[in-house]
Amino acid sequence: MATLIGIAFVAGIVTAISPCVLPVLPIIFAGSTSGSARRPLVVVAGLVVSFTAFTLAATALLRALGLPGDLLRNVAIAVVLVMALALIFPFLAAYVGKPFEALGWRRPGDTSSGFVLGLSLGLLFTPCAGPIIAAVSLVAATRQFSLEAVAVTLVYALGAGIVFLAIAFAAQRGVSAP
Repeated sequence: MATLIGIAFVAGIVTAISPCVLPVLPIIFAGSTSGSARRPLVVVAGLVVSFTAFTLAATALLRALGLPGDLLRNVAIAVVLVMALALIFPFLAAYVGKPFEALGWRRPGDTSSGFVLGLSLGLLFTPCAGPIIAAVSLVAATRQFSLEAVAVTLVYALGAGIVFLAIAFAAQRGVSAP
């Protein structure tokens, strides 16, 4: 189990520097530059918490329904495609953005909004977890869904979170530099 934990941590770091995370990076940059000095930590903490929860939930759901493991990735591709189309067609952007208007009413610099931002990023980052979903599924298949599956997923998220935290603090320093 210790080997799997170590591999999960390194896989999280590698995933965080892969092209898969490109949609997440601008949001981490922008979300970390406003508010207190702790804001990057809160944004990344929200990402780690929601990524862990969404990955475990997706793994359990895919396994329970007997669906293929790459379904989550395909759904994510469809979501990114819809977002791209929304950037091209303003009428679609208004329709797609409607459910998220309330999020714009919050003050951007407060800590709780940073955590909420991180929670939403975890959902966006979950499709990048193909290898870890396979590992968690393997752990769950050989045993009942367990603390080990949670630990592997959480350590993976922490590996990625360390890289995201470094990026977030660098963005914050870059904005506050003279």
